[in-house]
Amino acid sequence: MKYSFLVFVFLIAFGSAKANSTLVPKYFPSFWNDNDETLWENNCYNYSTNRVTNSFAQPGEASGKMYEEINCEAVIEAASNDLGLIKSEYFPYSSKDDDTLIALVVSPDYDYHWYRRGEDGLWTHKMGGTPATNLDSSGNIIKDVTTADRGSYVDFCGYFRVKNYPENDHEQDGGYVRIGNMSKLPGDKSKSTIEIQMYSGRRNPRMTLEEALSNPVLRKQLILASENVLEGTYPVVDEVPTFRELDGKTIILHDREGILFDEGTTVKIRSGVSKIISN
Repeated sequence: MKYSFLVFVFLIAFGSAKANSTLVPKYFPSFWNDNDETLWENNCYNYSTNRVTNSFAQPGEASGKMYEEINCEAVIEAASNDLGLIKSEYFPYSSKDDDTLIALVVSPDYDYHWYRRGEDGLWTHKMGGTPATNLDSSGNIIKDVTTADRGSYVDFCGYFRVKNYPENDHEQDGGYVRIGNMSKLPGDKSKSTIEIQMYSGRRNPRMTLEEALSNPVLRKQLILASENVLEGTYPVVDEVPTFRELDGKTIILHDREGILFDEGTTVKIRSGVSKIISN
């Protein structure tokens, strides 16, 4: 009875169920990569469940039962508390009318990461604020998550299944789940910010550019980087995707106020060199 009531509440919250329209979403990276807010503010959990929250959604956040440790057991329990995610055994892809199979892996005591299986039976993912991709860390198409190059995410935790009710041709953002907490969106979107790229799942360290420039060490690095800019505008995807991008040595600067760069410029800073990736 309690389960039936929860399902009823869930359906009311998200609208009537479309029993004949659940579809495994296609791989459509431009939806996730071409819009700055969608790219930077949605992580692997958003991507795998096919739901945009613009808040780097965290497992268990919507239910108030977030993980307290970074291991398989803790993240599985947290995700299981989010409506719409069902723990599952592996099942082979049979048709586009299947539930969507997603997979969880963990870098012990550091971070977690999620993958999703698409309509072609292959796997894709989105490493934190980096672009969605169909390649593993060695640049190979992902046919099997358990054997793919996952970098430091060495613990394979298992599978969940979710439903997808798309309302558009590209089939993105149709995940029938309740994840994240919109009250925990990043701060003022008019401020220039820097974000250190460390995590695929967890929220990355972030501060305003004004705060960063008040720190002598960061100020020196940022001023140097602003004077050492590679010519041209670089695409967000300009190299083989790699978990090494999440090593804490890459800074994404959104200069919305035009403090160091032209107003509205987004810059990727690594090893003292800046690449303009949007302006």
